[in-house]
Amino acid sequence: MDPINSVSQISRLLRQKLAENKIDGGHGSGRRAATGAGYYQRAAKLSAAEVRQQIRQRLQKLEPSERDGHQAALIFVESILAWEFGDSMLEDPRFAELSREVQRSITESGEHWAKFRKMLQAI
Repeated sequence: MDPINSVSQISRLLRQKLAENKIDGGHGSGRRAATGAGYYQRAAKLSAAEVRQQIRQRLQKLEPSERDGHQAALIFVESILAWEFGDSMLEDPRFAELSREVQRSITESGEHWAKFRKMLQAI
């Protein structure tokens, strides 16, 4: 599976989870500070290459042994959600739980997790 196809599949999963949880990106209370939202500035206006660079920068702050682990998956999910649906999602109080739920869905599936880890390594 090529990285573009992987991202498309993950984006589809994120959209599905978002629809299930009906997150309204316009409401919330300060989630931006809790998520390290400086990384998400202008996220909705970034190109795919810029988002990849943003994710890469965040992953580099992790310990090398954790760059393809659960925290790395969460970083990816948060970044893609913000990029796909806009920074205002970060303000929704349910954003963190949605991100963790999507991350768990990915990491708990052996097949998806293996593909996802390969994709993280390609970033």
